[in-house]
Order: sequence, then structure tokens, then C-alpha cells
Amino acid sequence: LPNGLYGYELADILRKNRIECEYSDNTHIVIMLSSSSSDEDFDRIFQTLDSIKAFNPPITAPSVNFPTLEKAMSLRSSAFAESEAVPVEKSIGRICAKTTTVCPPCIAVAVSGEIILAECINIFKRYSISLVNVVKCL
Repeated sequence: LPNGLYGYELADILRKNRIECEYSDNTHIVIMLSSSSSDEDFDRIFQTLDSIKAFNPPITAPSVNFPTLEKAMSLRSSAFAESEAVPVEKSIGRICAKTTTVCPPCIAVAVSGEIILAECINIFKRYSISLVNVVKCL
């Protein structure tokens, strides 16, 4: 990230300047604007961002490679199956019951009916997802 700030740190700076982010994490912020946003809103955002000086070298976030997962059940069957929330570490090899996405970029790590792989765990953790819904074992 530019300026050596994590996304949540930048969100705190913006919040102190009356700008509330829709979302923030280690590597991203999302600011939602609408047709009712005023020129003053835009000016406050730009002035705040322009005022941030470089603190440290830019933070380089490692790329995320989403694995190709194997389908074990239909989306419908898994979504309506009895499920339980388990810690992500205990979800390896289990069937995803509820699609779990990371935002941004709002890409599904696992879709209902897919078998969760070990590679998914690091992605869940990177986006602070600690629980995942899986089909309950019979």
C-alpha cells in the first residue's frame, strides 16, 4: 500500500476527518459515494488523502491465488443441507455449505458444494474470516 499504511490505518485517518469507509482491511479501503454526495464530501476526501505524507516504504501485499475446488454436491443441496460453523482450520476436506467471499474483491473462496482445500485456509485468515459454514457430517 502507498505511504506504508495498512488499509485499517488509512480508514482511521479518514474517520478522524469525518469520512467513513464502507470497508477496510489490511490491504484495502472502500469508500462509497452516491449522487447525493456533495462537492464538499469529495473535497474532504481528496484533501485528506493529499495531506497524508509517506510514513514508511510502501507495503507490498502478497498476491492471492484462489485454488480450483472440486464440486462434491450441488449448490442447492449443500446450501439447504444441515450445516455447522467450524473454525477455518477444521474445514479442510469439508464441503462448503454457505458461499464464503472475501471483500474486496468479493471473490468466492469456496462456493456451496465445493470441498475446502488447505490453500483456502490462508485466504480465509488473510481476510479475517475465522469461521466457515460446512455441511454437517452425518
